Amino acid sequence: MRARTYATTIRVSEGKRDIAPQIPTQHFLGLLLIIGLFSLLQLMSIAIISNTMSQVQRDTTANDRLREQQTLLDQARMAAMNASDKLNRAGIYLMVDKETGSVGSWNSLMEEVQVSLKQAQDYYQQIEKPDDNDSDSQALLRSYQQLYQGLVELADGIKQSNQIDVFFMVPIQAYQNDFTQKYGHYLANNTARQKQHGEQFLVSLYRTHTIFMIVLGLLLAVSFGVWGIVNRIIIRPPQSHYLSPWAHCVRRSLTAA
Repeated sequence: MRARTYATTIRVSEGKRDIAPQIPTQHFLGLLLIIGLFSLLQLMSIAIISNTMSQVQRDTTANDRLREQQTLLDQARMAAMNASDKLNRAGIYLMVDKETGSVGSWNSLMEEVQVSLKQAQDYYQQIEKPDDNDSDSQALLRSYQQLYQGLVELADGIKQSNQIDVFFMVPIQAYQNDFTQKYGHYLANNTARQKQHGEQFLVSLYRTHTIFMIVLGLLLAVSFGVWGIVNRIIIRPPQSHYLSPWAHCVRRSLTAA
């Protein structure tokens, strides 16, 4: 009886030595290919997210730049309009002085005109020069410079001549009308550009969301594929190898007994 048990043990031990599973080369290569595909999809998702963030940053920077330039130009415009208004008031005071014989009632206003003109010039110098293909912005800045130079010429003429006739020599009203018209076109173009950047931002987000969902679905499919291959060639074969020799040995033991 001991001999039979010993023989059975030897047979079982021999069976255990035969159970080492061998993974087919094509299965192993397929598993590596799927893992590589999984890694590639992850890299693609990272690249897509990085590209979207770059696009969002460009659109945001462009909108911020447009708003900043518009703010500077609006401040320069307001300072120039203040100077024009004060010049008109100074002209009225000058006419009153001529009629009443008073002297210098308009001098304080001229000082305020100089302050406003300096502020307008300071704001204007902070404005970035437009691109060569941006003809509307170039025309707007030329119109502003024409208005600014006209205000400077008018202010200097009043101080030097103390005559109201200077107002008829400088067509300030025509300069203002031209600048106001071009400024209106500039605001409309700026609004359209900001809207375009906003639409590009939304399109980028939608495209990224769609691509990300597709990549996520592919990653999920690859994960199931990897699990299926691992389960078929790594997990199940050892179990079948273990069970078959043991069952065979038990049958032979019972037969011998």
